[in-house]
This record gives sequence, C-alpha cells and structure tokens, in this order.
Amino acid sequence: MSTTDQDEVYDFSSELIDLLRFQTRHQKQLENAMASVKQDALALIDRCNAISTRLNDTHQKVLETGDACTRTQHSINASLQNDAEVNTLDVLQKTLCQRLLDILDESLGNKVREHQQQQQQHRQDMITPPLQQQDDDEDMDNEHFSSALSPPFSSITSSPRTAPMKSDNEDEDTTEIAHR
Repeated sequence: MSTTDQDEVYDFSSELIDLLRFQTRHQKQLENAMASVKQDALALIDRCNAISTRLNDTHQKVLETGDACTRTQHSINASLQNDAEVNTLDVLQKTLCQRLLDILDESLGNKVREHQQQQQQHRQDMITPPLQQQDDDEDMDNEHFSSALSPPFSSITSSPRTAPMKSDNEDEDTTEIAHR
C-alpha cells in the first residue's frame, strides 16, 4: 500500500469515527428529549384525570341540587292554595330549572372540551416505550397469568372421630351418688 492510500484510509477512518461520535451524541440528546416529553405527557394525563374527577364531582353536586330544588318545589306547590302564588312559583321553578340546565350544559360542555383537549394533547405527547421494557412487561404479565392458573397445593387431612368427653358436671353427679 502506498503512503497516499494509507493517508486516504486514515482520513476516511477519522471521518467515520467523527460521524459515529456525532450520531452517538445526537442519539443521547434524542433519548433525553423523548424521556422529557414522556414525563410531561404523564404529568398532563394526571392533571386531566384530576380535572375530570373534579368536574364529575361538580356535576354530581349540580344534579343533587337540582333534585333538592325539585323536591322543595313540589312540597311548596302542594302546600299552596292560591293560584297566583302557584303561578309565581311555577315561573320561579322554570327559572331555577332553566338555570340548572344552563349550569349543567356549561359543566358538561367544559367536561367535553377538557376531554377533547386531553385526547388531543395525549395524541401529540405520547411516545411508545422502548421495546425492551415492553418485552419485560409482557414476561411479567405471562408469569402472573400462569401463576394465576395453577391450582394451589393443599393437603387434605382427615381426623378420626373421637368420643365426646364427659363434662365436669357428669363426674360430680357420679361422685355424689357414690358418697350417698
């Protein structure tokens, strides 16, 4: 091999090594970025679940309040005899019911928007876990499944029947008879 060929091989090797170092560095940066995105996505999912829970609680309270208003309105209507008062209360009931419906619609609308935003954000932020971790999870699932199917070992022992023991009272009765 000539010196020129050796220099070219050396230059090519150096460039190849530099390229591999660059790719390795770039790969680590990409892995760090993916881990950060995954953490952010999981935190966002937790926040969305908490918001959804609070919305469900609020919705349940609105329903309970609506039921209480309806029961109250029925008891008021039953106790009133005057038509004018009944008409006034009907208007009030309709206003309250309309207000409750508006609150319910707003609450449900907020819940739907939050859910849609959560799904959209989830689609954008979720990344798939590395294949190795998926394989480990599948192995653990398979072990758990097979252990759940195997019957537990149990030994069945039978004990012989024994004659009933005499009570202390029976012993006393026989000794009293003997002493008489």
